[in-house]
Amino acid sequence: MFNSRLRWLFKKYAAGNISEIEYYELLTLLDNQSSESEEEVVKLIQKEFNQFSFDTEENISSKIFDEIFNKIIQHPNSDLDKVHTEKKIGKKKVNRILFITLVAASMAIMLAVGTISKWMFNAKKTSARTNLVQNAVVPKVIYPASNTAVLTLAGGEQIVLDSAHNGILVQQGSSKIINEGGKLNLSSMKGQNAMVVYNLLSTHRANQYQLLLPDGTKVWLNAASSIKFPNVFKGSERKVSVTGEVYFEVAKDANHPFIVDINGINVKVLGTHFNINAYNNTNVSTTLFEGAVQVSSAGKQVLIKPGEAADVGPGNIYIHKANLAKTLAWKNEEFYFEGDPLPVIMDQLSRWYDIDVEYEGGKSLNNEKYSGSISRNVTLSDALKMLQTVTQVNFEVRGRTIAVKTQ
Repeated sequence: MFNSRLRWLFKKYAAGNISEIEYYELLTLLDNQSSESEEEVVKLIQKEFNQFSFDTEENISSKIFDEIFNKIIQHPNSDLDKVHTEKKIGKKKVNRILFITLVAASMAIMLAVGTISKWMFNAKKTSARTNLVQNAVVPKVIYPASNTAVLTLAGGEQIVLDSAHNGILVQQGSSKIINEGGKLNLSSMKGQNAMVVYNLLSTHRANQYQLLLPDGTKVWLNAASSIKFPNVFKGSERKVSVTGEVYFEVAKDANHPFIVDINGINVKVLGTHFNINAYNNTNVSTTLFEGAVQVSSAGKQVLIKPGEAADVGPGNIYIHKANLAKTLAWKNEEFYFEGDPLPVIMDQLSRWYDIDVEYEGGKSLNNEKYSGSISRNVTLSDALKMLQTVTQVNFEVRGRTIAVKTQ
């Protein structure tokens, strides 16, 4: 099936607003396309070429390809030593050996005529970029996070969850806990006589999971996160507690406010969509997407509106305009960076791929800022290669430890 992210990245390239990390990811995805998908890729290229003054036919002709290929030869980012240049391109079928060259060449000529005006990254570029990428050798494939979690029941029993084990896991009074394809569902009967017990759903690094609470509230757990919840909501409020990063779509119930506790910080809502990031215990951030929430801490409380975030630090609550795309990127299966230093980026990778990061060389990495996005579905090797194209460091993989070496 044709990769929808590949199509999206190609459109960003054609629109001139792709970042350098996204550009490398685009090339990586193109190189991994199946033969069935190649025809659609060529159609995408052809559509872009139709905007220029070339005398195109039904598909890219040999003449057009020759013009493109001459451009790629002259392009400073070309890597032609890996390509067999003696192969020919037909009108109906692109030879597999030259497929990625055709795409790269097409991009190069679009670049030459002004499709791309600038990179989003402000990092210094290096002519040794290709060599740096080749040095990022990963001895084994480290895959991204999977839908796996651990359910700790009220009595202490632990159940490992994944998308392969479906069905009713346990019944607690009138409540049933059901695992369905990577999501935990709570089915409960309402009533003042219902037995209430608390369970804990937690993810380790390289894990993520979803939860449907008994009131219909939807919960997404990022890697290294947890939520403590009752099997049934009883009384005047609906209360849970969390760690790590969690996204909520709260079911509306004006008579029973929904409260999230994060180490004594309370987020109170009636029905809304919001994200809580509590990875940094000294700075808990609540970002609101829809509705209204009240954030309380140490006797202080504030109301935030959609598009705002409340950062709770020692003795203070700071409200500011939120970057919604960046906040929600993890739920949308992306790493999203905007003016972030490399250590912040590596923190995200460490949780998602379950790796440790060490820094060697003594050079500060907090001055250079990077912007762009990477799919959270790529392997660690591909993610590091994309980063290495735009940073001034080398990555060395030692088992599950990544050494970041400054020059």
